[in-house]
Amino acid sequence: MVPFFPFSQDKLSDKVEDAREVWETSQNPWVYRASELWDWATHETDTAVVLKELRKLDPNFSLEVWRDQETCTLCEEKFPF
Repeated sequence: MVPFFPFSQDKLSDKVEDAREVWETSQNPWVYRASELWDWATHETDTAVVLKELRKLDPNFSLEVWRDQETCTLCEEKFPF
Protein backbone atom coordinates (compact mmCIF):
# COMPACT_ATOMS: atom_id res chain seq x y z
CA MET A 1 0.00 0.00 0.00
CA VAL A 2 1.37 3.43 -0.96
CA PRO A 3 1.26 6.02 1.82
CA PHE A 4 -1.03 9.00 1.25
CA PHE A 5 1.70 11.53 2.05
CA PRO A 6 5.08 11.22 0.31
CA PHE A 7 6.88 12.52 3.43
CA SER A 8 7.78 10.39 6.36
CA GLN A 9 6.81 11.61 9.84
CA ASP A 10 10.41 12.72 10.48
CA LYS A 11 10.57 14.76 7.30
CA LEU A 12 7.24 16.37 8.08
CA SER A 13 8.39 17.23 11.60
CA ASP A 14 11.57 18.74 10.16
CA LYS A 15 9.55 20.86 7.71
CA VAL A 16 7.26 22.09 10.51
CA GLU A 17 10.23 22.97 12.70
CA ASP A 18 11.92 24.81 9.83
CA ALA A 19 8.75 26.80 9.14
CA ARG A 20 8.39 27.66 12.84
CA GLU A 21 12.01 28.84 12.99
CA VAL A 22 11.57 31.03 9.90
CA TRP A 23 8.39 32.52 11.43
CA GLU A 24 9.99 33.19 14.82
CA THR A 25 13.16 34.75 13.41
CA SER A 26 11.50 36.82 10.69
CA GLN A 27 12.11 40.56 10.68
CA ASN A 28 9.08 41.20 8.49
CA PRO A 29 6.68 43.74 10.08
CA TRP A 30 3.67 41.79 8.80
CA VAL A 31 4.87 38.73 10.67
CA TYR A 32 5.15 40.86 13.84
CA ARG A 33 1.60 42.13 13.34
CA ALA A 34 0.24 38.65 12.69
CA SER A 35 2.05 37.33 15.80
CA GLU A 36 0.68 40.16 17.94
CA LEU A 37 -2.83 39.55 16.64
CA TRP A 38 -2.54 35.83 17.37
CA ASP A 39 -1.21 36.50 20.88
CA TRP A 40 -3.99 39.00 21.53
CA ALA A 41 -6.71 36.61 20.30
CA THR A 42 -5.44 33.61 22.26
CA HIS A 43 -4.21 35.36 25.42
CA GLU A 44 -5.42 34.00 28.75
CA THR A 45 -6.07 36.54 31.46
CA ASP A 46 -4.46 36.16 34.87
CA THR A 47 -7.90 35.39 36.31
CA ALA A 48 -8.44 32.59 33.79
CA VAL A 49 -5.05 31.05 34.62
CA VAL A 50 -5.81 31.13 38.37
CA LEU A 51 -9.29 29.64 37.89
CA LYS A 52 -7.84 26.85 35.74
CA GLU A 53 -5.32 25.99 38.48
CA LEU A 54 -8.00 26.10 41.19
CA ARG A 55 -10.20 23.78 39.14
CA LYS A 56 -7.30 21.37 38.78
CA LEU A 57 -7.09 21.23 42.58
CA ASP A 58 -10.87 21.16 43.07
CA PRO A 59 -12.95 20.26 39.99
CA ASN A 60 -16.11 21.47 41.77
CA PHE A 61 -14.69 24.93 42.52
CA SER A 62 -17.09 27.78 41.78
CA LEU A 63 -15.95 31.37 41.92
CA GLU A 64 -19.48 32.56 42.69
CA VAL A 65 -19.91 30.17 45.62
CA TRP A 66 -16.48 31.08 47.00
CA ARG A 67 -17.21 34.80 46.66
CA ASP A 68 -20.55 34.45 48.46
CA GLN A 69 -18.96 32.46 51.30
CA GLU A 70 -16.13 34.96 51.73
CA THR A 71 -18.55 37.89 51.63
CA CYS A 72 -20.60 36.34 54.43
CA THR A 73 -17.47 35.62 56.46
CA LEU A 74 -16.17 39.17 56.07
CA CYS A 75 -19.56 40.66 56.94
CA GLU A 76 -19.77 38.55 60.10
CA GLU A 77 -16.27 39.61 61.16
CA LYS A 78 -16.89 43.32 60.57
CA PHE A 79 -20.47 43.44 61.82
CA PRO A 80 -21.02 40.81 64.52
CA PHE A 81 -24.63 40.53 65.63
